[in-house]
Amino acid sequence: MGSIALLVVVCTSSSWLLLPHPAAAATAPKLPVRAVNLGGWLLWRINETTFNLRVNGGQFWGVNSTGALVATATTPGQSETFQLMRRDSDKSRVRIRAPNGFFLQAKTMASVTADYGQNTKWSDNDPSVFVANNVGGLRGEYQLCNGYGIANATQVLMNHRNIFITERDFNFMVSSGLNAVRVLVGWWIASGDNPPPPFVGGSLQFLDKAFSWGQKYNISVIVTLHALPGSQNPYEHSATRDGSQEWGNTDANIAQTVQVIDFLAKRYANNTALLAIELLNEPLAPGANLSVLMKYYQDGYNAVRRYTPASYVIMSNRLNIANQTEILQFVGSFDGAVLDVLDLVHSVKHGGRQEDEISF
Repeated sequence: MGSIALLVVVCTSSSWLLLPHPAAAATAPKLPVRAVNLGGWLLWRINETTFNLRVNGGQFWGVNSTGALVATATTPGQSETFQLMRRDSDKSRVRIRAPNGFFLQAKTMASVTADYGQNTKWSDNDPSVFVANNVGGLRGEYQLCNGYGIANATQVLMNHRNIFITERDFNFMVSSGLNAVRVLVGWWIASGDNPPPPFVGGSLQFLDKAFSWGQKYNISVIVTLHALPGSQNPYEHSATRDGSQEWGNTDANIAQTVQVIDFLAKRYANNTALLAIELLNEPLAPGANLSVLMKYYQDGYNAVRRYTPASYVIMSNRLNIANQTEILQFVGSFDGAVLDVLDLVHSVKHGGRQEDEISF
């Protein structure tokens, strides 16, 4: 039996993560299987067969004149675009065509180069043949839109929004004694019908409906900016592309977020259903720097107050911190500000004492 370069590929509709196969070390003494330690690659899906390969440091793989892989580009282009080719009879076997036209091959346990020719019999002794195992991944709005494409994603999300929450639900809420609803939105909502790809339009119209129903049934609306540009946590509900957390890394990034808050406050300030605007949801420490977060809260608060003096402004605690009161005094210095301590409430389900939550 020959050898095959063996990988685990964590696949989502927009990103895959390549890791060394966990069983390779155990099987190596018995079988001539060669595992390649790639150090963790994040594959950015462009379409069904085309990807960019990103390393954990944020750079993208390209190929130099000798066929060696180099990760220097901070923004992917044609020179950092790879094509994934599957075997017709076995979709788990893949080859990766590099920008130079050659295929990647495993040279050693720590070396992959882009210098293998076109022909293959997909055999075990072909170093350009890899085994891909799908072991799960992100399933957020980014992945949905990027996976379906603009036309199909638009229709899929339209169908979803038309039946997921309707006016009938608002009627049910008020008849059940509820008087407020929290609506989660992503940063691309400020772009209306033409958000940056891969996102699609439609969310703004749905939010408008929520406010209209709120007025009709006397239900207050809390708008939460749940997904920030760059993502404030690595979870799918922050619309992260590949599990990276990059919100707040630049001044431009924060300014863009404040502009979204400004857009929401201006649009709904005079709507009687508006109860509060939450500036973000669940920033994760230590990626979300405390001083950066507090500066954003100051700017976001000011943006809301430009249009409404009465609506509440909600500021969220950081996740993954020991001191749950780290911004309590800071938030208390703003008139009409509220601290979101959702993480503390969750802890009741996982062993925390309800008495502690109430006393806090």
